[in-house]
Amino acid sequence: MLIEQFARHALQGTQHLVSDGGFHDSEKVLRFMAGEPRLVRRAYSENLKNMFETTGPDMRRIRVLSPLIPGWPFYIVLLLPVPEGRSYAEYREVRQNLLYACCQIVRLKFSDARDIVGIAMEPAQDAKGGSEDACYFDAQVWTQEQENDVRELQKDLGILQDVKVHQSNTQEYPAAKT
Repeated sequence: MLIEQFARHALQGTQHLVSDGGFHDSEKVLRFMAGEPRLVRRAYSENLKNMFETTGPDMRRIRVLSPLIPGWPFYIVLLLPVPEGRSYAEYREVRQNLLYACCQIVRLKFSDARDIVGIAMEPAQDAKGGSEDACYFDAQVWTQEQENDVRELQKDLGILQDVKVHQSNTQEYPAAKT
């Protein structure tokens, strides 16, 4: 569903915020997501479902999904509640900026991360749905200056200080319902 949502908005030019890379970045996100093997997409979907089930509507959650296949992209998922007293447009801009910062911090924490895809949503979506943001961070080139800047950013934001590894098992084929 996310792949279809992102593709529709990219093709129709209805994305809320577009990164500096424009359609090229959107295409990269879509190619990475759609290129994941079926089993990997199922594992990531189960992870996302778990995040929604265990995150209250007023809670923030950040989860790093390391690649199940070496050399494939890292994913960062951000669930961020809509604060009271702020416009929705302002919330979306803050959420997108935080998502991009999270992508940079993933590179800081995982030196083997070369491609990082970020996905952000509200933790609780009502009957009208919610919104989704995506971004791509190209970490192929990483300088000492970037590393220093991102360390400072991480310290200022106080996020992803202590990344915990979350293990899960996914069946290749869903269990038959009886």
